[in-house]
Amino acid sequence: MNFRTMLSKTRIVLISATVLLAAYGFTSRVEKGEKTGTAIGEKAPELAFYNLDSTKVIKLSSLQGKYVLIDFWASWCGPCRRENPSVVHAFEKYSKAKFKSGKGFTIYSVSLDKSRDSWKKPWNRTSWHGQTT
Repeated sequence: MNFRTMLSKTRIVLISATVLLAAYGFTSRVEKGEKTGTAIGEKAPELAFYNLDSTKVIKLSSLQGKYVLIDFWASWCGPCRRENPSVVHAFEKYSKAKFKSGKGFTIYSVSLDKSRDSWKKPWNRTSWHGQTT
């Protein structure tokens, strides 16, 4: 057997193994019924952060059954800060709304600031009391 034929057969075996493993991985996820990811309809990955006053860890999974807006922001991010009033407005509008399929609405807000004081300041000036972490 020459070297070129051996490489060709090896390539076919590797491609076949890759396809089989990919198909197995796909079917095992579909059978479980839950796909974790960030696309619409997928189960969100678990997030767990302290609340605003650092007294309790709030897990995203504890809000299961509610409509949840996950908001990542930082005090140093201009576009984030300009969007904050819209986030507060959404909370005020939908937090008391009744939904046919859902136990309410909340916002899971995650600050990307390194300093706790930096991200606390904006929330001291608002009436919003969602799930801030």
